[in-house]
Amino acid sequence: MLLTRSETLRLLIASDSAERAERIVSSLKNSGIATRPTRVEDLEDMHQHLNQGNFDILMAAEHLGESSYEELLSDVQTLERDIPVIVIMNKYDIGIQSRALDMGASDAVPADEPKLIALIIRRELVNLQARRAQRRLESALHEVESRNRLLLDNSRDAIAYLHDGMHIYANEAYIELFGYTKADNLDGMPVIDLVDPKDLANFKNYLKAYSSKGEAPTSELRFHGLRNDGQTINAMMTLSSASYEGEPCTQIIIRIDQGEEVRAELAEKLREASTLDSLTGLGNRSLFESSLEKAVSQARSREHIYALLYMSIDRYSVHSATFGPAGSDFITQEVARHLADILGRDSVFRFADSTFTALMVNADSVQVNKITQQILDHIKNQVIELPDGRNVQLTLSAGAVCFGETARNPDDLLSLAAAEKARASERGGHALSIYDPAQNAMQSSTAMLELLQAALEKNQFKLLYQSLVDVNSEGIGFYEVYLRLPLNDGEVLEPDQFLPTAQHEKLASKIDRWVLLNACKQLKDHIKHEPNSRLLINLSGESLLEPGLAAWVGKLARATSKQPGTLVLQFQEQDVTNYLKQAGALALALKEVGCDLSISRFGCSLDPLNTLRHVEASYIKLDGSFTQDLGSEENLASIKQLTSEINGLDKKIIVPYVESTAVLTKLWSAGVRYLQGYFLHRPEEKIGTNPDEDH
Repeated sequence: MLLTRSETLRLLIASDSAERAERIVSSLKNSGIATRPTRVEDLEDMHQHLNQGNFDILMAAEHLGESSYEELLSDVQTLERDIPVIVIMNKYDIGIQSRALDMGASDAVPADEPKLIALIIRRELVNLQARRAQRRLESALHEVESRNRLLLDNSRDAIAYLHDGMHIYANEAYIELFGYTKADNLDGMPVIDLVDPKDLANFKNYLKAYSSKGEAPTSELRFHGLRNDGQTINAMMTLSSASYEGEPCTQIIIRIDQGEEVRAELAEKLREASTLDSLTGLGNRSLFESSLEKAVSQARSREHIYALLYMSIDRYSVHSATFGPAGSDFITQEVARHLADILGRDSVFRFADSTFTALMVNADSVQVNKITQQILDHIKNQVIELPDGRNVQLTLSAGAVCFGETARNPDDLLSLAAAEKARASERGGHALSIYDPAQNAMQSSTAMLELLQAALEKNQFKLLYQSLVDVNSEGIGFYEVYLRLPLNDGEVLEPDQFLPTAQHEKLASKIDRWVLLNACKQLKDHIKHEPNSRLLINLSGESLLEPGLAAWVGKLARATSKQPGTLVLQFQEQDVTNYLKQAGALALALKEVGCDLSISRFGCSLDPLNTLRHVEASYIKLDGSFTQDLGSEENLASIKQLTSEINGLDKKIIVPYVESTAVLTKLWSAGVRYLQGYFLHRPEEKIGTNPDEDH
């Protein structure tokens, strides 16, 4: 999915029906897609918005005023904008769908299929993200290639690029090495013309071996190079894959061969020291990590499928204590030897003290299960005699994960395999657990529920506080409260990662009360030093349905501070519009007990001001997409217009994601009351941390 928690879908709807547009927006929000829509009623208006705004998706009705969807699609193509267009049909018509697809639309879907519309939008967002990422990467690649060309031109090494054995580029060092004066002398020249005739056979075989395998030989080729003046030079050559001006080619590096055998031996020893484990002779962790990266790359390019094994000796700490360092080292060596015999020495690595990893090529889960069970049984049946004459029998526990074209990144794969090994160890050892994506998906919500229940019982949630800067005052006494859930492995979950499960299991309101209680505890201590401090507390939509919330919050506020307005409860605009009557009633009830209500992610509906006619919110926090759109004068003007209308209703405006001086300067005169962002003040674990400490 393209959108993160802080991102919003910029949706342009071309329709003369406000009711239909509102239904589409409502269905998208109910599907979990945060949306900031804009509606246009004719082609001219659409053309203007596409030129001025950064939209993600364009949804077009069959007819737009007197224009048809065909005219609209033709108009979009002339703008050369990368924006997916989805045609909304009055009813399903294969003729319209075929015609729309033929003219470049991403899809055509009936208006009465909201779930299908949401699925199509998610798909198009993923595709759009991929295209944008490709353009960014192409731009970055162009910059890298330019820098590399500069480095090549000035390198002391003699470097050239070959295509079908012909020179297409040579740097200055290469040109000088072979006695030429300029690169043009070598353009199109076969590389074999630079080789002494007596070495041609070996040279051709070396090139042929590289061409057939598609990867560089493991050793350098020593040959006699032929200079332009007829003299020969003792040279060494290495090959590697490269690209030149977007085309695949072969890079060759030529060095003078000094005939120093000692240097070659030293290089081999250094290679072994850097890649082999000194105790077992197996590949070490560094070699494993590079091998895993290569395996992931090959899997993603559909060259092979792989399985990653993660194996540990059971009860290793007991064996170490019983047999001492020498005995435990001997045990490790014996296990390594057996693993190398079964899987092949090049496939097994010593990852840590008692842990081994292995990569199996073209092995599916059935083969992995069969081979690994054979390994576990083989190790269990061995009676290992230690140097001091004592005997020991061992078992292993193993975890495995298979990966192919859709492989995750190497760190994730390693974590999955390690987690499966831990599950195997929990069964008492001598066991194998293989990662099952389908089973993991079914178990994830259950595991998350247990995690949330434990966090509530053991107070494992964590609160962060970020100050809001009042443009009318130098004082800092207004803090927004954020909820986090730390995990044992150091990862910290944000609400969008656990709130869906909490809402589904009706735990969200309980979590909200935990937040209110614990935030007020810290505020009560803090107001001893800053009496006028206030909190802006984010709550879930579930709390809008909770009877008696306002009365309970009023008691909590009075117990925390004697100042009115100490607590401001904040709900997202989508939750407020979904429960408009309940939100309106809560806002009034909060005012009666000296508290206020705020609406966040505001502006993500076709008529956002309509909500304020029903809900007496004191604060309005604009959606983050408004801040991201400040690059153009048109968008800045639209923000000023919206803030002017909100100010006309006597509401205080909060703008988030202020991350630069440029944004700060533009917003200072835009009619907003509070500014917030990492540039001003990062979220802290304590209320009132000096924002200047980070700058």
